[in-house]
Amino acid sequence: MWLQMRKTNYALVCTVIVWAAAFTAPLHAESAPQPVTEQELSQKLRLYRSIHTLEVSFTQKKVIKDIDVRLTSEGRFKIIRPEKIIWEITKPSPVKVTFDKAEIRIESGAGASQHSQVLKLGDSLPDKAAKSLAGLVAWLDLDAKKLHAQYVIFHAGAQAFRFEPRQKEGSPFKDLLMTLGGDGHLKQLAIQETSGDTLDIEFGVPKIK
Repeated sequence: MWLQMRKTNYALVCTVIVWAAAFTAPLHAESAPQPVTEQELSQKLRLYRSIHTLEVSFTQKKVIKDIDVRLTSEGRFKIIRPEKIIWEITKPSPVKVTFDKAEIRIESGAGASQHSQVLKLGDSLPDKAAKSLAGLVAWLDLDAKKLHAQYVIFHAGAQAFRFEPRQKEGSPFKDLLMTLGGDGHLKQLAIQETSGDTLDIEFGVPKIK
């Protein structure tokens, strides 16, 4: 009996050692994911290299964490290079944001209820919504060199990439997940904001000139 117990205990110890080795070995074998290079990102975004104008429809879903509100809207996005970007929401209520190197112009409402606001980019933006807007619209220029300078980028699938701000302090975004279509156009952008809010944007097929 005593000999049988010793054999059982010895077998149990051996089993534990084998399991421990199986679980700890991968921790040493795994390597950190390698960031995407600027050249690789430029190749993936080659569709946008030489465009003069781009226009595309979008649907966006915004979740505001603090008050547990979910908003869905539709609109159009337009790039006019070298320096103008227009983000226009058509449903459920009209909002047009025009962005250039000097300012952000926000127009909302229609007719007698129309309201306009101008934010100078050299000034401190007044709230987190304005900062997120500035960060988003600037990001959507899809310039590989600028994106690589501002973000560390990792593969997240065959046509998907995760962007993490290089300078996290002051950035309105925690991370962004970009998914490209088969022909290389921007298909989806999922954004995690530092505030805890999320923004998920799906794009149609762009008209490019």
